[in-house]
Amino acid sequence: MPKFLRGEPLFPGSNLILVDPGGEETADGTKATPLGAGAAGEVYRAIQDGLLHRAVKILSPTPDLLAKLGPDELRAGFDREKLKLSRLTHSNVAKLISFGTIPDGDIPYLVMEFVD
Repeated sequence: MPKFLRGEPLFPGSNLILVDPGGEETADGTKATPLGAGAAGEVYRAIQDGLLHRAVKILSPTPDLLAKLGPDELRAGFDREKLKLSRLTHSNVAKLISFGTIPDGDIPYLVMEFVD
């Protein structure tokens, strides 16, 4: 799993700059603090294109979940979530903006609107 640093792009060439939950984006070499985490992943706050605040969910399962389900099943579940979010529009649900894969480790992520 790559180390995600505050004030740095999600990965080289990305237009998403990771910031702390309060929006602090000073690049100082420290690890970015997630907004939240669960068994399947972590969610970080990011600024896209220097202006738009986003939530970025990164697949990073706990060792227990990875042992229970395996990498293929976890990725399939992440892909199902992406598909469901792409079809969903509701004022009480954050919208899916984009998605991709972090090249270092082939790690999938979702970019969603940030709701404070």
